Amino acid sequence: MSSNLPKIERTIVRVSTYELYNSGSLKGENIDLTMFADKECFIEHCYSIFGVDAELMYQDSEGSFAMCIEESSIPKELFDVFQMKDYDQQMVWLALSAMDNPNVEQAVDKHEDVRFIAADNEREFYELLGDELLEGVDLPPIINGYVDIERMGKDESDLNGWHYISQIGGVLLP
Repeated sequence: MSSNLPKIERTIVRVSTYELYNSGSLKGENIDLTMFADKECFIEHCYSIFGVDAELMYQDSEGSFAMCIEESSIPKELFDVFQMKDYDQQMVWLALSAMDNPNVEQAVDKHEDVRFIAADNEREFYELLGDELLEGVDLPPIINGYVDIERMGKDESDLNGWHYISQIGGVLLP
């Protein structure tokens, strides 16, 4: 794996209530989700701020896993991710980043099978992927000029679920 893997940032969300929001209040708290062992601890903390009958709402999330937070829900599996080692969190983030509809539970299930190839651009990504396909294959020197490594990589990407993500390189989902 490459050192180009993303650094996982703390995930912070602004928590308020629908009652406050509907009354025009901007009152809320920025809460670092990574500080809680599980969703129940987080909800308990929110209730200690807003009261146990509060209908909580989540706004303006930021950080690596902000894409998983919706106005009225935070997946309980996200708190499991925060308890993982950094490398595993990175693999979950890569899986989420390559999904059309990010789903934390699916990303957690797939994270051990995620592969990563670091590349500066899409062409380099496909060339590296093509090189990986030919690793250990002894091609006669005369054929080398006829093999389009980039095209092989592109075909491999299309057939087997590789995704080029410009900010980080590329990732393979199982």
